[in-house]
Amino acid sequence: MSDTMSAGKHLGDAGDPDETTALTPVPEPAPEEQPTIVVAETKGARREVVCPECGTVATITVNRREAEDFCRRCDFPLFWTPAAIVLDTSSGPSSDALRRLPGTAGRVTVGKLDCPHCRESNPVTETRCLRCQGDLHPVLPPAPPPPAVLAPPPEPEPVPEKSTPWLLYVGVGLTVLLAIALILYFVL
Repeated sequence: MSDTMSAGKHLGDAGDPDETTALTPVPEPAPEEQPTIVVAETKGARREVVCPECGTVATITVNRREAEDFCRRCDFPLFWTPAAIVLDTSSGPSSDALRRLPGTAGRVTVGKLDCPHCRESNPVTETRCLRCQGDLHPVLPPAPPPPAVLAPPPEPEPVPEKSTPWLLYVGVGLTVLLAIALILYFVL
């Protein structure tokens, strides 16, 4: 074992004059060198909204989703509230109808129709493609009628085999001859 292990010396022990016994303090940085907390001003317009759940008035950032954009009273996501509710007074579907649903990609038109020729997205109300001027509602040729299904012809009935009467006559004749032969053999 070494002397340092047996003596149990550690840094800071007063027994060794070569070692420093106290730690030197680190100088504090000057106030102009200290980091400062910068409160970033949120970019975007702010708008006052009324919570549809509880009626609390709050100010939200229009184009960002921040923690402050939830209602402080009922925790409703205020960024889903519309800027203004516009009632549709027309009787038919409007070509400029907008979708204002939570989680969608913003305010986009409700429907689109892809061109069957160039796959360009077009408004539903159009009849011609904006890019290629192709017909958006082409009339497809009628489908050809299905081929007629013909029933297979019935199998012909099997022809009955003609019985050969000569075989019957031969059998009867042999039986008669055998009977006569037996009678003559045993009687004579």
